[in-house]
Amino acid sequence: MLFNRQITEWEHIVNGRCDIEFDYVAIDSIGQLAIFSTFNRGFKPKIVTKSFEDFLKLDEFMETLPKIANPIQKTESDGIYDDWKKYAELGFYAYDNQDVHRTNKLERYDIIYHPEEPLNIESQTELKKFENIIPKFDLVFGENLKFEELEKTLRE
Repeated sequence: MLFNRQITEWEHIVNGRCDIEFDYVAIDSIGQLAIFSTFNRGFKPKIVTKSFEDFLKLDEFMETLPKIANPIQKTESDGIYDDWKKYAELGFYAYDNQDVHRTNKLERYDIIYHPEEPLNIESQTELKKFENIIPKFDLVFGENLKFEELEKTLRE
């Protein structure tokens, strides 16, 4: 059953027990939106795992968003970055935990793509419904972000 598998995966995401692809949405100090691909490693605010039901609804909502922005690739690393490009086309800064591929860990999220015209939470009334699971940071998205910096700038 798909739903039971989803619940089991969610439990692993919440507890950090397994390497599972897990992406979360975040807001910066000027209202811009980003997506962080974690592979369930690195810094992950507790708020993002507050509600499985809301997470599923947010995921479904994300599938309905139209392409609004030209994506600008920031990474120079080789790889297939279609998912991050798609996020940037939707207006999100697109980050990845590239440490999962590194031997020497940098303890950061790498910016893969950024949108030419970023989405802003103020123009997204539908996304505001999910603010209970979207972390807010006192920094501005656009560059690589250290896990420690995210943790220090997280607004409670």
